[in-house]
Amino acid sequence: MFSKVIKSQFKVIFLLFLFFAVLFLQIKLAIAAPNLGLFNKVKKPSITVLATVKPLNQAKHMYTLSLLVTIPDRFHLYSFEKQGEFAPHPSSLTINKPWQVYQKIQVPKAQLLFDAAFQKKLAGYQHEFKITQQIQYTKKNKPPTYVSGYLSYQICDNVTCFDLQKASFYTSLN
Repeated sequence: MFSKVIKSQFKVIFLLFLFFAVLFLQIKLAIAAPNLGLFNKVKKPSITVLATVKPLNQAKHMYTLSLLVTIPDRFHLYSFEKQGEFAPHPSSLTINKPWQVYQKIQVPKAQLLFDAAFQKKLAGYQHEFKITQQIQYTKKNKPPTYVSGYLSYQICDNVTCFDLQKASFYTSLN
C-alpha cells in the first residue's frame, strides 16, 4: 500500500516537473526569438487596390484599366512570374466577364528581395506599384458601365508567409 502512494506521488511530481520545464523553455524561446511568430499571433495583412479606367478606343469598347496597389510596411508580395518549384505563389490579375484582356499585363520590374522564409532572393514588390491592363468588351450589345475583378497574391514579411489572398476591385467607366 505504501509503495502505491509513493509511486502516485512520484508521478505527480514528475508531471509537474515536465510542465514547468516546458513552460520555462517556451518563455526562454519567446525572449530569445520574439520575431519567430511562435508565441504572438500575427494579424493577416491586406493590400489596397485602387482601380481606374480610361477609354482607349470607345468605338471598339477598348479601355485601359489601371490598378494602384499599396502594400503595408514590412511586407512584400511576389511578382507575376513563377519563381521556381519551391517558391511562393506568383501574383495574378483576374478581370471579371464580360470583359476580355487583349494585351499582356504591364507591371513594373520587380525588385530582388532576400526572403528569409525561403532563404533566397525572390522578385517582389514593396510599398506601392501600378498595374496596367488593356481590356475590351466584344459582345454586340451595350457594354456594362463598370469593370471588376481581383488580384490574387501571397504576402509575406521576413518571417511569415500567409495563404493566397484576393483583393477585389470595382470601378465605373464614367
